[in-house]
Amino acid sequence: MVAHYDRRELTNTAMELWRRYGEDYRTKVIRYRFLLDAKRAFKLFPLCAISESDIKNYPQIPFLRIIWEDEAQAFLANLPVHRLSALVDRIEYVVDFDYTYCSLTNRIQEYERQIRHRNDKRCIYAMNPDCCTAFGANRRRTHHGGDE
Repeated sequence: MVAHYDRRELTNTAMELWRRYGEDYRTKVIRYRFLLDAKRAFKLFPLCAISESDIKNYPQIPFLRIIWEDEAQAFLANLPVHRLSALVDRIEYVVDFDYTYCSLTNRIQEYERQIRHRNDKRCIYAMNPDCCTAFGANRRRTHHGGDE
């Protein structure tokens, strides 16, 4: 994230971010829920669903909710330069680092891959990191108390 001061540059950057991420931002939660339901229907387990409390924390960026380009440009024209700069920084932060946004992005990609390869017996799904333990789930204790 870089400090931006030039209105034209900021507007161009914001519009590029809107073009790149706007539709995805508006549809991400809906696509996630659709793919989760499809995964259930195809009996692809584990589901590894994201908690509803995390989904409720989906970042709110009204600018990315705008559907039409001319409306997006009008929205930007009414912002002071410091708010325009903050908006660009916020969008860049969200797409790179926001937990809920990134989790939804990753789950959508994984669910799409699993559904696409559901009939391919050679395809092995990724390991669920939530099921890993520090000592391993299948390790047995030896008679002197150590791990095998």
